Amino acid sequence: MKILIIAHDYTPRLTPRALRWSAIVNYWISLGYEVDIVSGPPKNPAKGKPLRKTYGAFAKWIYDRTWKNIYWPDYACLWFFSAFRRASRLLKKKRYDVIVSVSLPFTGHLVAYSLRKRFCGAIWLVDIGDPFYYPFKIPELRWNNQALYARLNYFIEQRILNVCHIVTVTTAPVRDMYLATFRHVTSKIHVIPPMRSDAPRELKKNDLFRGNNVKRLVYIGTLYQGIRNPAYLLGLLHGLQEVGLPDIWRIHFLGNVNNCESIFQEYASLLGDKLYVHGPVTHGESLEAMQSADILVNIGNATSFQLPSKVVEYAATGKPILNIISLEEDSTKKFLEDYPAVLHIKQERRSPTVDVLQKVKEFILHPPSMNEETATKWRNRYGVEAIGGEYEYIIRAYAKEGE
Repeated sequence: MKILIIAHDYTPRLTPRALRWSAIVNYWISLGYEVDIVSGPPKNPAKGKPLRKTYGAFAKWIYDRTWKNIYWPDYACLWFFSAFRRASRLLKKKRYDVIVSVSLPFTGHLVAYSLRKRFCGAIWLVDIGDPFYYPFKIPELRWNNQALYARLNYFIEQRILNVCHIVTVTTAPVRDMYLATFRHVTSKIHVIPPMRSDAPRELKKNDLFRGNNVKRLVYIGTLYQGIRNPAYLLGLLHGLQEVGLPDIWRIHFLGNVNNCESIFQEYASLLGDKLYVHGPVTHGESLEAMQSADILVNIGNATSFQLPSKVVEYAATGKPILNIISLEEDSTKKFLEDYPAVLHIKQERRSPTVDVLQKVKEFILHPPSMNEETATKWRNRYGVEAIGGEYEYIIRAYAKEGE
């Protein structure tokens, strides 16, 4: 089978789509498939101070008020031209069986759509992270200036969904959003869940963590004020002294904090003592941090349809998970409903109650455990063989229908 993948985000980038498709490509190559990739420029995680300096914030302020207001379809729009040329050259040289376009960003689908007449009978699979057409109220979820482009967004996504052969999304709520808006996709849309990454074979001693005889809580991922806000979690941990929790906890944040810097500054007295903000790290370091943690921490999204890919990796470790949610229908709560080592805490607008503080205290002091057999089932369910195999099964099923 010959496969062409058009995806802006690919290794060494560390976005969820890059990690997912890099692993799937390696798996498919191991099966003997021939795979070509058209991807965006590589971008490695920058080491440095996790909290931006003033000039960085000023540059972002300028960007948000100029270029971000006019680009379309998204921030990767200029990549369209080089991706179109490279994909066009490949399509002239080879006849592919399958074309896969990946979002986010959405530009990858636009490249494939523009080249659709050159596919020569190839099956076109559109793999979607988040909906493009949807008029999100949360600024961090907007692909572009919706006041200018809302109708165009809807039109182009409808056109792509009309002409592609297969659509894949990662959660049932996202599928339902599409079915409610684009009813014609009923027969072609499929849910393929998030995928875990393999931990390094030999875990190193994680030098991000210091101190012995402490309970290490670890949060991994990107923070935004509008989507995953750490304020409630920090207030909760700060309040644990009120219920007599010994001075044994330390929390480590790994990943970009974006516009949440001011929230961490409110707890400046804890920084470097109980609170550590490490900034971006490599994927290997994040996996090692999970293995070194005593308790993994998740902050649920402010939307019910998104499922953070790291939650799958959390579950694959078999470690206790403290899950802070803001919505009763939170996707992580549903995903972890049969996970035996989780504590869900519903975020309230007011400060945590004494009852909530007591629950978290007990969870930290006496976290539940998971047996190895159950942990292995979770790992196998979301491994690359399972997820890559689902894509392969759907593609082969479609090809068989067309015979």
